[in-house]
Amino acid sequence: MRVCMDKFCVLVALAVVGASHAQVSMTASSEFQPALDELRKAFTTQSGIPTRVIYGSSGAMAEAAKAPGVDLFLSGSRNHADALANSPRAEEGVLVVAAAPVGTWVRGSKVQPDAQLSHLNRDGIGRIAIADTILSPDGRAAVDALHNLQTWPDIRKRLVVLANPQVVVDSLVAYKPLAAEPTEASDTLEATDSDTAKQSLKKDSAHKDTSKKSGKAHKQAKASPAIAPITDAFLPQSLLWNTPVAGQGRWVALDPAWAPVLRPSVIALKSVNPTRADAKRSFLQFMQSPKGRSILAARGLLPVPQ
Repeated sequence: MRVCMDKFCVLVALAVVGASHAQVSMTASSEFQPALDELRKAFTTQSGIPTRVIYGSSGAMAEAAKAPGVDLFLSGSRNHADALANSPRAEEGVLVVAAAPVGTWVRGSKVQPDAQLSHLNRDGIGRIAIADTILSPDGRAAVDALHNLQTWPDIRKRLVVLANPQVVVDSLVAYKPLAAEPTEASDTLEATDSDTAKQSLKKDSAHKDTSKKSGKAHKQAKASPAIAPITDAFLPQSLLWNTPVAGQGRWVALDPAWAPVLRPSVIALKSVNPTRADAKRSFLQFMQSPKGRSILAARGLLPVPQ
């Protein structure tokens, strides 16, 4: 297994290793990891068929799934799966396998988060970590919810946009200030943010070394103020339930009127041979079996409302 954070990162092994043997190769959004790791283990124990997987953001893994040798793509929302369903790699339609609320998390036990985010107006708030708003559906859901706040212009300045939900978890667990990257973060929020990024770059380029012209050495620059710690985050429920952050703070699911519950989905892709195709179908059947569904639900991927 390998965790992938780059949309161009694809394991060659998915395409060539074991191509003539029964196995199931997958790309999956990182919010699937707690449930999928357990599903894979139970499936292999029952069937003897090995599995391989790459984890990352839904958008990056959708791109990775276009490579030959990938049998299944598991997306954190239906949107990315639907986009892949229109590609030549798709074999069948999209199957919605769960419902996944997005939660707002606060470090520590003193603050009780609110489904409509009133807690973000408190004193002492630091930075707010979210996943990439283009590649990760939970990141997009977080920004959609934040737009309901009158304080959104101030809140957006506190956002730390990271590659995928698992990287958000890692940053919270490490509890170390990250280097500010305002250009990359703002590019993913909305079009107006690109103007801010350009202004920032312009200011950087306007700072030139004039020491050679004046013959005088520059005075040592003043140290930058310490970067505020990450005190808040937005994450899918599956990662809030099954990672160490659960014991490091409090969280609550976002108001569905502000951030609709996500619909994690799977799509079957064309396999390289009949043996792999049979293995893929066996895995899908196991995922939808009572045992498979119980694993999904226990890991925060809830049954789809009828």
